[in-house]
Amino acid sequence: MKLRLFYSSCPNDTFIFGAIATQQIPLPFTFEIALYDIKELNQLAHQQAAEVIKISAFAYVQLQDKYQHLDAGGAVGYGCGPLLVAKKPQPISALEHQTIAIPGWDTTAHLLLRFFLPFTPKVKVYRFDQIIPAVLNEEVAAGVIIHEGRFVYQNYGLVCLQDLGNYWEQKTGLPIPLGIIVAHRSLNLSVIQQLNEVIRQSIHFAFEHPDKIMPYVQQHAQELSEEVQKRHIETYVNDFSFSLGDQGQKALEQLIQLAKQL
Repeated sequence: MKLRLFYSSCPNDTFIFGAIATQQIPLPFTFEIALYDIKELNQLAHQQAAEVIKISAFAYVQLQDKYQHLDAGGAVGYGCGPLLVAKKPQPISALEHQTIAIPGWDTTAHLLLRFFLPFTPKVKVYRFDQIIPAVLNEEVAAGVIIHEGRFVYQNYGLVCLQDLGNYWEQKTGLPIPLGIIVAHRSLNLSVIQQLNEVIRQSIHFAFEHPDKIMPYVQQHAQELSEEVQKRHIETYVNDFSFSLGDQGQKALEQLIQLAKQL
């Protein structure tokens, strides 16, 4: 069986899927792999362009009729949420009539911004790695940063107005489900089980043989610093990556309910 597998170029995804992409573990399927920005991945999922694809947890709300989420491979955890940043400290109320940059309409970052703000924000979509430049150039008053931006924004003199993931954790007591791996509903249960297992094997291999996986990670990373790549992986690849478990599943269900309310 040949399956199209799409995920992002971010270090957590390339670390998780590196052993699959470089065929360093036994594979039950032939994978056709392509890497995209998370906004593009969400759009491709709506087009049903791949059998297996990484999407925002928020995007899953509108995709449940087409895809089912896998237990493995997601980006879920504590202390890993998006950050609302600006050039200078300011009260949140000052942003009410200003434009805020987001990495995509149906990204979890956008949902968490809506969850946090006491008003409906005026937003503009940028590719995730263009949000910091947009804030610096004053194209927008603030921006919601994800991925590597979390670790480098202070290098540009930006300040964090709110850790949106931390706000979620305080309100719900749950980890934040940022992204998940989904499989097309045309795939049977046996295929789903094999997909979960091969992803877990890929993660195990990456942790046991980082020297064989990091070249693949570095090849695709937006942020070239090895230290930033390492911190990124440590933050986003965790026990929830192996299995959502009860807490991860509960967090995803709560986020879906929040999305429907908003």
